[in-house]
Amino acid sequence: MEYRRPIRFEIRLPAELADRIDDWRRDVPALPARATAARKLIELGLAAYKFTQAQGELDLERAKSELLAELGRARTARGD
Repeated sequence: MEYRRPIRFEIRLPAELADRIDDWRRDVPALPARATAARKLIELGLAAYKFTQAQGELDLERAKSELLAELGRARTARGD
């Protein structure tokens, strides 16, 4: 697989959404940085979306496994 450098991606959030991200990251072991928490939440959201879009039993099971794996990674996040 080809290595691709990370890209800079800036975003403005409503204060309420930033507060929700901060609340979420306080529940994660080892309090990840806000940027790390946002990346984890984006990954979780994409995995959840893929799960909801899965077609057929095999796709559903694979999507469920991927979602559960992503949830596990988010719960054990230790930062970058």
